Amino acid sequence: MVPPLGVILGLLAPTPMILVYLQRGKQAGLITVALILAVVLILAGTQHAIIFFAEYAALAVVMAEALRAHFPIEKCVLFSALSSLALSCFFLFLAASEGQTTVTEIFQQQIAPVMDQSLDAMKEMDKPENEIAEMAGFMEKMSQTMAASFPAIIAIGSLLTASVNYALTALLWKRIAPGSTAYQFGKFIRWSSPEQFIWPFIISAGLTFLPDTGLGGFGLNVFIVMLAIYFMQGLAILYHFLESKRVPVFLWPLAILFVFIQPMFMGLIVGLGLFDLWVDFRKVKTQDISE
Repeated sequence: MVPPLGVILGLLAPTPMILVYLQRGKQAGLITVALILAVVLILAGTQHAIIFFAEYAALAVVMAEALRAHFPIEKCVLFSALSSLALSCFFLFLAASEGQTTVTEIFQQQIAPVMDQSLDAMKEMDKPENEIAEMAGFMEKMSQTMAASFPAIIAIGSLLTASVNYALTALLWKRIAPGSTAYQFGKFIRWSSPEQFIWPFIISAGLTFLPDTGLGGFGLNVFIVMLAIYFMQGLAILYHFLESKRVPVFLWPLAILFVFIQPMFMGLIVGLGLFDLWVDFRKVKTQDISE
């Protein structure tokens, strides 16, 4: 009914299931997930139930189990994101095989209407035919690139969903059980990617110069995922700056929103995350050594 609201609520859907799982135990958590899945199946149909299971329900169960096992923040987010990624890709390949098509073609079919709308808008603005033709060629190449990078797109979505729900679960758990020490949540503000990640970043960046080969497609997907990882590390640095400078909390969402709507600042955040390996903006390595 309200697609933007649906996207936001969908992104946050795992958190209530995780909280029930942690507060009431494994059995109650699994029953809650099963009941919600049944409601989605009855109200929205099989397709939406499968999407809900792959993107949210499985992620909630894996993250809750990871928290119960006292895994660090990296493993909680990684394992839950991988579960969502694996199930999403499995069901996509299953749907493609049933429709006798490929996953890449499915993505191109989803992208095509958006491209057509942009071209129609240019025609309504009476743009010259040569500009429209150039834009059509550019969009065709972009749609092929985006379709070929569908694993990276799904992976980034899974990482984003897992990260947001981990942070929200940590925030709400402190309010639900303020004195509880049953679960230890890591602080995103101090999170850093492993130093070894710089090698996949460099190698995948080099492979993207081989666009018409299988290695080029593989490199593109890995490179996009690595960009997302360093973007998240850059956001952690931004949070550290906002906290250390005692910026009012109500201004934090505005700062994050500004980053997302300005591509130049998104690149700057990625750069912060990348160069944090050498600069150590938050002095995390120094603190770890002293501890």
